[in-house]
Amino acid sequence: MNVFITNSDQLHQLGYLDEESYRVSKHVEELYPIKIPYYYLELAQKNDSRCPILLQCVPSSAEIAANMGGMDDPIGDNAHEVEPGLLHRYPNRLLIIPTRECFAYCRFCFRKNLKERGQIATTSNALRYLEKHPEITEVILSGGDPLFLTDSVLADWFSTIESQPAIERLRIHTRAPVVFPSRFDESLYAILKAAQKLVTISIHINHPKELTKELKGILVRLRRMGILTVSQTVLLRGVNDSSEILGLLFDSLLSAGCTPYYLHQLDSVRGGNHFACKISDGAKIVSGLWGLIAGAAIPTYVVDIPGGWGKVPVDIQRCENKNGSYKVHGLDGYIGFVDDIISTRRGEPYEEEETLEPL
Repeated sequence: MNVFITNSDQLHQLGYLDEESYRVSKHVEELYPIKIPYYYLELAQKNDSRCPILLQCVPSSAEIAANMGGMDDPIGDNAHEVEPGLLHRYPNRLLIIPTRECFAYCRFCFRKNLKERGQIATTSNALRYLEKHPEITEVILSGGDPLFLTDSVLADWFSTIESQPAIERLRIHTRAPVVFPSRFDESLYAILKAAQKLVTISIHINHPKELTKELKGILVRLRRMGILTVSQTVLLRGVNDSSEILGLLFDSLLSAGCTPYYLHQLDSVRGGNHFACKISDGAKIVSGLWGLIAGAAIPTYVVDIPGGWGKVPVDIQRCENKNGSYKVHGLDGYIGFVDDIISTRRGEPYEEEETLEPL
């Protein structure tokens, strides 16, 4: 049996689409294909239009709505592609795309319009580029999903990267542990264990329902092997846009040995803008995490500047500049005032002031 759902007919037959949703899905998949692992689909709740799993993987009419806007290449991959599949955006890091294929087609993916048109890297062109650029100390395998590669091809990539003495770290961006955990078999663990460089696996996870016992088992085993794991999450309207949901996710990840790394503001991608939250709302959500969960469980909230200018952290709005001093927001609505070097002024219960004199 095929381990993937690849069309609306299958979703309808399995009871995940009613007649109207089926009609919509058939239309949308002509532009944006469907791919959902059976494992991941079984985490979903049938007949629930708000199910966070279904929202991420089942087509929606909003994907092809004329007024939704968005860009084909929102983070400027094309502007930084120095050779096919090689993106040199930051001075000491090289991002390599060895495949455009994924285990699941996420409806919000920032590369959903580049999948068929984007180029992929080869070990030979990557090696040539790395030899010419000794300033690169970290290589990131992304995609697509690099773990979609066969073990032999993945091992070749490891060997190519590790042949360069300047490389200190190897990072893998993947959704496999979340949507297709069976990819982590003994052969893959052997490849990871044999790595000569520091390996970090960055998993893409968006909701507590995705943090299954299978995923937790993978995280525990990787930790015992000395493999670092971090998480990346996209802020998605209707899926995880609350402090409570994200707090549960991030706290649970930390308990499983995975460090929450980035919370991404949704990239403005054509076909995915219906998931967008306002940045101001995202800042409030992240602000609500402080005191709710441990600081070590709170990722950096970032926005990728359109056009390829890189990620920048979003101010979480707990410190506001007020005429030379700062209004700082604490627990339980407590607000105090501190000066620029945070030294002399004590906090005070909040009473709104018209103006604040510089300290």
